[in-house]
Amino acid sequence: MSKVSSAAGRLAIIGNYLPRRCGIATFTTHLCEAIVAHEGEGACFAIPVNDRPGGYAYPGRVRFELTERDLTSYQRAADFLNISNVDVVCLQHEYGIFGGPAGSHILALLRDLRMPIVTTLHTVLEEPDPGQRQVLEELAVLSDRFVVMSARATEFLTRVYGVPAAKIALIPHGIPDVPFVDPNFYIECIGAADLYLTPYLSRTQIVSGTLAYSMGAGKAVVSTPYWYAAELLDEGRGLLVPFGDSEAIAARVVDLLSRDADRHAMRKRAYLLGRDMIWPVVARRYLDLFAEVREARARHLRPVFEATTLEQRTELPDLKLDHLRTMTDDTGLLQHATYTVPNYDEGYTTDDNARALVLTVLLEQSGDATPLGTRYLAFLWHAFDWNTTRFRNVMAYDRRWLDPIGSSEDAHGRAVWALGLVLGRSEQEGFRGLASRLFEHALPAVRKLTSPRAWATAILGIHAYLRRYRGDRNARLD
Repeated sequence: MSKVSSAAGRLAIIGNYLPRRCGIATFTTHLCEAIVAHEGEGACFAIPVNDRPGGYAYPGRVRFELTERDLTSYQRAADFLNISNVDVVCLQHEYGIFGGPAGSHILALLRDLRMPIVTTLHTVLEEPDPGQRQVLEELAVLSDRFVVMSARATEFLTRVYGVPAAKIALIPHGIPDVPFVDPNFYIECIGAADLYLTPYLSRTQIVSGTLAYSMGAGKAVVSTPYWYAAELLDEGRGLLVPFGDSEAIAARVVDLLSRDADRHAMRKRAYLLGRDMIWPVVARRYLDLFAEVREARARHLRPVFEATTLEQRTELPDLKLDHLRTMTDDTGLLQHATYTVPNYDEGYTTDDNARALVLTVLLEQSGDATPLGTRYLAFLWHAFDWNTTRFRNVMAYDRRWLDPIGSSEDAHGRAVWALGLVLGRSEQEGFRGLASRLFEHALPAVRKLTSPRAWATAILGIHAYLRRYRGDRNARLD
């Protein structure tokens, strides 16, 4: 699995995928490939929806498959995403591709996710039925941001659904980057055409991939004034004709074909607008948005479940030390884990063993004494350098010290805290005897520390010590 260092993190994109034939599949595939082209392999993977048994012959970019009408497959997908080191999920939403009433099965997946969600809306209805409204309103709650491809979609979201404008990002529909005069456009029928016609009979088309492709290829366009066309063809980038008026369409086409200069000027205006819609540009805007939502989520964590507060509980749950035991070996407490498995590469620190010693003293006071404290105190003894009266901090798994003596003031402060707590609160004479020797020799160096945090933790230890031995003048820092 490739490591990803981008601020956007590792991405999962949910939506149909080629070779399934549909507009969402084309969009999702091109977005994934554009992101990988910018960020490198491992930057993203796709989760498509299968509408037939056996699915499709997907490429390696597809990691997990949803079954359209199987609700449990959506729940399994949520579990898969939560354990797959995914930083952001991007949903390509269209009501018709997901199972359940109004495509509501996708909500079961989103509800269980722990990472930020960015939802691209390929349809925004001005007059939704109750089921469609309910789905979109819950999408608004579950999604950190919405992406739309037209200004009218933004207006609908704010006016019809009450979505705050600050939650909406307008990013255009991506298009291939083709030369202005290149007739070999990958959609051959568009590339070979002199004009492109979109005679939709309804105004309620909020986005059109083929219209976007035509603009990017620099085609002259004649269209009925559906929402997306009216917006994209504004400012002389195309011609609009009334709905259902074939004679008007014919007249516009004949006229445009007879005026080469006007037609080519229109093509150029369309092509220039399309430069902001090519996939590398669109992918960069998505990546910036993903980085933004990651940073925002880190500042304001969204609760993923509801729980009673401590004031509402009559008693606390039983204390479990299983993971602490797993992370402790004959040397001491290991510094880090990968999920629940100790990471030997990171070794040990005096910092963490001091914290663990504090915990064992508190457990002793509460009647839950554990023998693990012996190892943590022994680690502090081994970490102390009697010549400099400072603590080492970082030890490799093979027990080699990796940092200069006294390089971490925080480690010294926390060690003094733990030792003071042993002396002030523990009833184990052997612990107190060893801790007393260390505390006495480590205390003078506290006066030379410059870190406020190191001062604070050392003072906690001195306070605990003086509550039991308040007559000791050497422990007073006045």
